[in-house]
Amino acid sequence: MKKCIFSLFFLAIVSVPSTAALHAQTADSTVIKAVIQDFFEVFSEFDAKYLERTTTKGFELYDVGLVWNADSVKTYITKNTKPFKRENKLDFLKFNVRGNIAWVSYWNTGIFHRPDGKKQDIRWLESAILEKINSEWKIAQLHSTRVFDK
Repeated sequence: MKKCIFSLFFLAIVSVPSTAALHAQTADSTVIKAVIQDFFEVFSEFDAKYLERTTTKGFELYDVGLVWNADSVKTYITKNTKPFKRENKLDFLKFNVRGNIAWVSYWNTGIFHRPDGKKQDIRWLESAILEKINSEWKIAQLHSTRVFDK
């Protein structure tokens, strides 16, 4: 009986840090999802404020064989008018959080509503690396691969 009580006590002690770590990772995952969703408003609203509040100073975006940084994204949204309404639907696949670094993967579906009333969905498979700076998650790197229908 003493062995059973000791075993249960030991199991409870060992599982407390695991529960706390799981709760912290879940909280981080929720914030990370919001940061990534907020980032894509750059391309929906054509407004650099979303870029500035969600990315690190050395931010890099790899998309369609091009390397973008914050300046090239700002140039793109400044030179282009908002020719359509874009919605972003993100379906997260995997989260990994290790201290102040996180990497995630997700499906990104851009739903484009054109002025003529037609709608087009474009899909990407993406991964992002985030860094926690001053208690805030920021995107350091994002890699995007367009997925074409077969």
